Amino acid sequence: MFMKFNTYNVSIYAWFYKVLFIFLCFFISFNSFAEERLIIKIEKGDTFYKVFRELNISNYQSNIYIDALKRRLDLRKIPEGQEVNFYFKKNSRDLIAVAVPLLKGMTVLAWNKNDKIISDRLSEPIFLNIINAIVNGEEFKPKPGEYDFIVKKGDNFSKILTNAGVSFQDLQNIITALSPIVDLRKLRPKDSINLFYKNQNNDSYLDKVTLVMQGKIFLVQRDDFGVFRHLLAIEGSKKSNDIAINEKKVIKGDTILGQLKSVGWNNKEAREAVAAFSTVFDPKKIMVGFSVIFPKDHRVKVFAVTISSKTAVIVTKINQNKYLAKKITIESAKKTVSNLKYIPIEESLKISDEKAESNDLKENKQFSEYMDEDDLFINANLIEGRIEKGDSLISRLLASGESRKNINKALNILSKEMDPNLLRAGSSIIIALGNDTEPLKGFFIEKARNKGFLIKRDNDNYTVSKYSKNKAKAELAALVTSFPTIISSSDKVKEWTNISLIEPYKYNVKIFTFKKGDTMSHAFLNMKIAEKNILDFVSELKKVFNPKKLRAKQRIKVYVDKNDKEDIRGISIELDKIRSIEVFKKQEKYLINRYEQSTSFTFKKSYGEIESSLYLAAKNAGLPASVLMEMVRIYSFDVDFQREIKKGDGFEVLYESHNNQNGDLVRNGPIRSAVLILGGERLSLYRYEYNHGLFDYFDFEGNSVRKALMRTPLDGARITSNFGKRKHPILGYTKMHKGVDFGASRNTPVYAAGDGIVETARRNGGYGNYIRIRHNSDYKTAYAHLERFAKFIKKGRRVKQGDVIGYVGSTGRSTGPHLHYEIIFRGKQVNPLKIRMPKGLKLKDKNLESFISERDKMDKLWNDS
Repeated sequence: MFMKFNTYNVSIYAWFYKVLFIFLCFFISFNSFAEERLIIKIEKGDTFYKVFRELNISNYQSNIYIDALKRRLDLRKIPEGQEVNFYFKKNSRDLIAVAVPLLKGMTVLAWNKNDKIISDRLSEPIFLNIINAIVNGEEFKPKPGEYDFIVKKGDNFSKILTNAGVSFQDLQNIITALSPIVDLRKLRPKDSINLFYKNQNNDSYLDKVTLVMQGKIFLVQRDDFGVFRHLLAIEGSKKSNDIAINEKKVIKGDTILGQLKSVGWNNKEAREAVAAFSTVFDPKKIMVGFSVIFPKDHRVKVFAVTISSKTAVIVTKINQNKYLAKKITIESAKKTVSNLKYIPIEESLKISDEKAESNDLKENKQFSEYMDEDDLFINANLIEGRIEKGDSLISRLLASGESRKNINKALNILSKEMDPNLLRAGSSIIIALGNDTEPLKGFFIEKARNKGFLIKRDNDNYTVSKYSKNKAKAELAALVTSFPTIISSSDKVKEWTNISLIEPYKYNVKIFTFKKGDTMSHAFLNMKIAEKNILDFVSELKKVFNPKKLRAKQRIKVYVDKNDKEDIRGISIELDKIRSIEVFKKQEKYLINRYEQSTSFTFKKSYGEIESSLYLAAKNAGLPASVLMEMVRIYSFDVDFQREIKKGDGFEVLYESHNNQNGDLVRNGPIRSAVLILGGERLSLYRYEYNHGLFDYFDFEGNSVRKALMRTPLDGARITSNFGKRKHPILGYTKMHKGVDFGASRNTPVYAAGDGIVETARRNGGYGNYIRIRHNSDYKTAYAHLERFAKFIKKGRRVKQGDVIGYVGSTGRSTGPHLHYEIIFRGKQVNPLKIRMPKGLKLKDKNLESFISERDKMDKLWNDS
């Protein structure tokens, strides 16, 4: 093994120098960061255990650090010559971190955090910051203050902010705010970016970004809604009354709706804005003399209404068709309204959700005919909003005008089903406002996706029930209008019970197993039962089960009185191994029971190494086919199983095996944890319930496996041609355009829309220089007319989302520099601007703590079993 420490080289066979070297490492006082690092290069025959042992690291530390590295790497396949860095405390044998540098500036780091050894894959800037914090005994996190970044050759705006730890959501928000003001593609070396972090509740958050390009300064800052906005420069000499706003006094007969329409808001925008306003303050309580504050540029969709001498309610548009309202000081409201600037939203930035909108239109059609087009009362009395961070349910309800006593009564009823104090930010709330004597008719609060609890007023009391969001909206609308409540049959819950009507040993039982083509008549004929004796049972059965849906291998049981062969007491249809429908006659009444046996499960684990195919490896390891298919599904966002699986790769799966009361296998699954080993890298996933009844699979850090593809894979571009039929600019006839064209300057960087493997990187006829990336077995993306490919881009290369893969050009059949971008779903081009792609979820706070506990439990279960 070759070992290097600063300028010292020691061979493995020179044992004297090795002993002397180790003595120097641990007993000479280190005076700098570099002197605390020991660099090892792996040689042929070395193992990590051998390396740790030769460095006199304790067995305990060796085991926990190697286990941590195993979560990120397959240590058995570390190549010869691989560099490994060891970091020790000064004047001590205590190991504090181990780093394994990889390609593309990435490093796998294992270190001690909160008395636990954790590991992660880190980019170089973050790695250096963390290792510096570790050596200095500090906790790594962006501290309140300013952070300056100087642009270097090859950098781009997205890359700099991502490496600085800015979240993807904040990054997209910042780019959206800056793109109409400045061309981010013109970022040059020696330009600078300043990030300003603020402190809130002992935690830091990004508050402001200052960009300096060619001497010009551009500033974006979070507003009161947490959205980054470009700020207009306001000279310090300007007085408050010079702020760019229009302030109108409310006179008798005015309504907010009318005020919004008077400054150019259309009817739909005005109604949605009033609905948002109503979640904070009752519009009916707007008095003569109140002020309505508008920006001078009426294209900016924001306004504020003063509700006291010091307080105002501000309403702003946060995205397509969505508004948020919040109480702030009048001074802050005026500044916010003045500083917001109109940003033209290109089609590329619109989020299309036509299917959801269509469903909402269908469900709302049942009561839309009852609403008068200009009836503000109806719209204001059925208001819908979302819970924002820091909101409380009681504050939202107090805005309805209801007394605190009655609200507390309603919340006490709700507390039997859920804790009213534990609300997720983003949860829907719908409030039905009544008259002055009964201000609060009822409300709905969302607990999980589109499901929650409906609280309705019943005289002086409240009742609580589980409801879907759409059904609750119809119920609440019925309380404030005259139209009827419509209950869809799809909302009816089929109830199953674990109590059977069958009394053991009381009856004689006749059993018939159906074969293909058999009917009920075949069964009764085979069991020698007269149909007239069983006709009433079958009639009752048909109320809940269609006999035409009987399948081969299903069984019917007929229960006959032991003393009278003609006296049939009941029948039972087995739907599967645990569920059956029972019809019994008791005291001259027919009872129908949906019976579901209780089951028990055990954990099973399976692991194997791939020799020829994943299927054969799974079969040889005894992994059930259903579990294999589930494993393929949960990894499908990152892995293309048809092409990426190679000989020597492997898998580890921990899954549930469910059995009924007779010990028969009912089903295998779900997977509780899994590891896929690809090219030496370990990809770990864990199943976790992140909300009541909602499960997903998350990686080691709590990131959901579900990821989105970028709809616009370059910064600051404009759409020059949409998806669909068009007259071809060169050929001159109508032709299907199977992608979206983004106009941009030549040599603008083009990013990979998602993680994947380069399938093609070559000249491709009319497409010119063309790249196609395979993201998984379903999704591919294509990039055409490129000026050139990025360095190292070639067929078979793995790329990450956001990597630069090429540069905008005009090669092939093109009239000017632009990017032709395609998303290919299962072999067919689809519209990148409208396709609904899965989005990831990042666990935070208590959810993350709970996940880590569950993750460690699964890892321990695997190691112990």
